[in-house]
Amino acid sequence: MNMRQLIPNPVRRVIPNPIKQLPWRLKWARSTAAYADAPFAALTRLAEWTFLECIRDELEFDLCGGLHFSTMPNNFCGLMSFVAGEYEPHLLNFLNRHLCSGAIFCDVGANIGLYTAVASRLVGPSGRVIAFEAHPYTFKFLQKNVEENELGNVLPLNFAIGAEPGCVEIKYDPGNSGSTHVVSSRTEAAIEVPMICLDQALPKHGVNVVDYLKIDVEGYEGFVLHGARSVLERSKGILVQTEVNLQCLQRYDLSLNLMIDDLGDLGFSPHLVLHDGTLTAISPTELSYGDVIWSRDML
Repeated sequence: MNMRQLIPNPVRRVIPNPIKQLPWRLKWARSTAAYADAPFAALTRLAEWTFLECIRDELEFDLCGGLHFSTMPNNFCGLMSFVAGEYEPHLLNFLNRHLCSGAIFCDVGANIGLYTAVASRLVGPSGRVIAFEAHPYTFKFLQKNVEENELGNVLPLNFAIGAEPGCVEIKYDPGNSGSTHVVSSRTEAAIEVPMICLDQALPKHGVNVVDYLKIDVEGYEGFVLHGARSVLERSKGILVQTEVNLQCLQRYDLSLNLMIDDLGDLGFSPHLVLHDGTLTAISPTELSYGDVIWSRDML
């Protein structure tokens, strides 16, 4: 059966009009290296992608040396990859530097699988990638991209990840699928999905130590880390990538200090990734927004 037939669209006809997002899209496009190199070509790609979002429920783009992805409209990693020809290059450069053949990569909040696919290529046949995506609609794209890129070392799992097993309600954001999140109140439109914790889920699939843990769950990172404490203790050389967004943390009445303390107790310190993929150490008091690499060692 064609995988296209397996991807229902629960947000059909209620997707916000991408044309209304053109002002910020233009501002972003002008900040890219692609625009600096070839302004007309970059703006042409932006116009093409925005038009396609208005008429299609599924779009396609290529990235990273032959990887091919399908995505829903208003998925910013698709927009950025198609227009700029790259996505979060500093972080992917870092990944290339530190993810070796045979490594174990865990992707929490995998979305459509961009990091998952890149990691799969880097760890090779002797490595493994465990990718978790909570929302069933987004998960279908993750599953399709894993299959179409023939990523045989990837295990995609349709679960939310948190502090303990159970169920949780999540809300899909049709204006930005990357902002899909666990709801903080039952007044938000949401669906119920199963939730597990990494300390139980990973050993169940034969994984006891992890080399790289990427977490992008829109403020829910503290719960994920709480449910991964045993894995973090066992994985001595692990690198942990988290997103810091104070507004998202406040959604769950969490403070950044809680994440800092939890990781600090396990011997981790924060680092920022520079444009060339190298790291610079940063004081926890300087954290405010963006992606952070937590390591027990100076890299």
